[in-house]
Amino acid sequence: MLVFVAPAVYPNNQNPSAGIFIFNRYKEITKFKHKIVILDASAYRFNNWLQDECRHIIRTNDEVGDIYSLHVKGFMTSRFPQIAVRSYKKNLEKLYNEAIKKHGKPDILVAHFCLPSGFTALELGQKEGLPVVIVEHHHLMCNENIHPYIKNNLKKTVISANAFVCGSNYLRQM
Repeated sequence: MLVFVAPAVYPNNQNPSAGIFIFNRYKEITKFKHKIVILDASAYRFNNWLQDECRHIIRTNDEVGDIYSLHVKGFMTSRFPQIAVRSYKKNLEKLYNEAIKKHGKPDILVAHFCLPSGFTALELGQKEGLPVVIVEHHHLMCNENIHPYIKNNLKKTVISANAFVCGSNYLRQM
């Protein structure tokens, strides 16, 4: 099975421990002979915006598989969610198009975190006719004062995803 993964965070040059739990999870999944391709459009802070990874698609690999990186120029997601989602979506689509040139169309698209990767992966999956699984790890979604844009898209994402998985029972209940 060919699995494209869109994590909101993944280990990279600027932050080698970012999303290490996602790396570890997919490292285990590769033991089942699934082909994993990481589409890393995670955000870089403003002081790293001039790095190549924010201007060009960089293809590398690790123990999980091929990684396509084009990092988003980070915006404060909780304050400016529309900008963050728009920027992430643009880069995710570029990474997806580059990855299918080498690997072909995936069997499934998996996104980690609803914001911004889940929202955008869902739109991409619907456009491409792919099943989409979203894995939520973040307690932000349980916040009472959640931004209306996030709240509306969270509901749409939970309802529309082919599968929605939570990292804890508390998140699932919320």
